[in-house]
Amino acid sequence: MSSSQRNTSIAVPFSKFLVHHEDNPRPEKLLFRHPFVVFFHLPYVVLLGFMYLGLSQKTTGQTIYFATAVGLYLSSAAYHAWRPNSALRIVDQIMISAYVLSTSLPFLYQKPLAIPAFFVCLTLIGLYKCREQESDWKRGAWIFFWLGAVSAFLLVTFGFPIIGASLFSATGFWLLVVIACFIGKLIIYRYEIKWIPKFWEAPESGHFILSIGVTIYSSLVIIYPV
Repeated sequence: MSSSQRNTSIAVPFSKFLVHHEDNPRPEKLLFRHPFVVFFHLPYVVLLGFMYLGLSQKTTGQTIYFATAVGLYLSSAAYHAWRPNSALRIVDQIMISAYVLSTSLPFLYQKPLAIPAFFVCLTLIGLYKCREQESDWKRGAWIFFWLGAVSAFLLVTFGFPIIGASLFSATGFWLLVVIACFIGKLIIYRYEIKWIPKFWEAPESGHFILSIGVTIYSSLVIIYPV
């Protein structure tokens, strides 16, 4: 057998693990709906765990933030591995909301109403998501956007003074980069931007740019323990 034939015999079966399997995902054979998303998310959960256990001060705010980040990536991995049903979708949507809401907590958790407000808002979002239909995804995207806007406002207005930063500081610059990444994910999903059909489409592009934002922001959370 020639080298080209051997390479083809290896590459063709291997490619089956990387192509989208929208109609018949079978996780037991690693044939996920969106393989690149799943193959990335699970190691990323380990990275987030290392950042929390090895690098953070484990404050209450940091604990809630990293717990929601890990939950977000686990729920997203499940959503992109199996054929989505209502339960997977609801859990994934709630975890997205929880992560967005938690972003200001590492800096504001000592405020008397911060943590109760977080859980009250998350409960209300959860109740809404349980009733939201998949066809309402545009409304859901706007909800994520406004949750992010509120979290960013709280962080800049009340959190930055605590750590001695401002929107025009280096920390402020990186926050703007993070916000751009989060908005970029919404844009990619809204317009279903595709690079390589069936291999690297909106889910892969969206989560790639999201991971950049999460990594940068998680680093800020660790650098500035409150």
